[in-house]
Amino acid sequence: MSQETKDILKTFEQIVQEYLTEVEYKNLSDRFVQSVNKEKKLTQHEVFDPKKYTIEDSRFLNLRRFQIDGLITTADAKLDDNTFLDLLLSLAKTASALGEYNLADEIYNLVISRGAQNNNAEAVAFATMGLGEVKAYQAYWKESQDYLRQASTMFVEQKDYRSLAKCENLLGTIAGDQGNFTEAVNHFNRGISFIDQKKDRYLSAILEGNLAIVNTATDKYDIAITNLFRALQSFERIMDFKGIAQAHYNIGYLLMRKGDYKEALNEFDGCIEASRKVEYLQKIGLAFSCKSNIYAELDDYSLSLAIADKSMEISLRINDRLTIADLYKIKGKVHRKLREHVSAEDYLLTSLRLNKELKNDLNTAETSFELGLLYKDMKREADAVHYLTSSLEYNKKIGAEAKVKEIESVLDN
Repeated sequence: MSQETKDILKTFEQIVQEYLTEVEYKNLSDRFVQSVNKEKKLTQHEVFDPKKYTIEDSRFLNLRRFQIDGLITTADAKLDDNTFLDLLLSLAKTASALGEYNLADEIYNLVISRGAQNNNAEAVAFATMGLGEVKAYQAYWKESQDYLRQASTMFVEQKDYRSLAKCENLLGTIAGDQGNFTEAVNHFNRGISFIDQKKDRYLSAILEGNLAIVNTATDKYDIAITNLFRALQSFERIMDFKGIAQAHYNIGYLLMRKGDYKEALNEFDGCIEASRKVEYLQKIGLAFSCKSNIYAELDDYSLSLAIADKSMEISLRINDRLTIADLYKIKGKVHRKLREHVSAEDYLLTSLRLNKELKNDLNTAETSFELGLLYKDMKREADAVHYLTSSLEYNKKIGAEAKVKEIESVLDN
């Protein structure tokens, strides 16, 4: 056993020994070690090289934090109030894009405090919207929605309809992430109504791309694909790498849903390449999680787990709780296919709990489906029917006909 594993277990033991009996702890600990060791054995000869995708280590993070704090201190003494607030907004937006959410949160709150003192309502509104975005990235839905609605009220007063459209886009994204697709479509369409699509092709492409994701989730692929490629072309024309990354990811997700795995992998690679140019860590983590899922479907378990670990490294770094929950589901799927039922159940039940806590109905349904398959394999028919039926009801509600047929086929056999 490696020293790293021993250290993890020591910490783990200190936490749980107050709450579990010795026998209960030993059983849980043994399961934990077995899962880790099995995955390590599977991935030790894998050709996937995670070093190609190394993210910054703590030294560079500390240096960047010091540089930003130092810049704020210097700028505060030299710049006039409004220019200083503009700088803070730029720094917060950059920190958010880099996945430095705590730092972004601090700077946005500083803008709100200083902006209120200086009667700069515009800066306060932008910072409030920024806080909504930061909270959304971490799946703190209620806080995010509260900030975005506050910002929307401010933008209405300021007649800033473009920023109002951005708030609607974020609110729609939250609804979509939770699986509330009708609400998501309403927000996206409302956002489109606030802009001139011919003049604002950038924001139009973002909103149409998000509408396409909803159509993808509900199996309306033909409607979605046209909008997705149009969005990609719009972002490529202006060399917006964040937008390019998002478009490649969206296209890859659609192709993955259709089962076109080779083409999907190419799109996710395009997403990763564009994301690396602007350190778009959240999208890199998401693209890796989707690649891991594809390799699980293709029964390449060692590659699936190796890529899942890289995605987990990024997701933990930026506190992307949705992706963390999804990675547990993917690992559960791999262990199910390997007929390692105990490990599979541990991963899938953990994924299910997290998705329910995050109110992510779509991922809850997907994890329930995997649990249903697992319990079928384990001959636990009552449990299998319970989870498969739960997944079926949700997919019927959103009109995902292909998934409905798949679940019904499993239930009938």
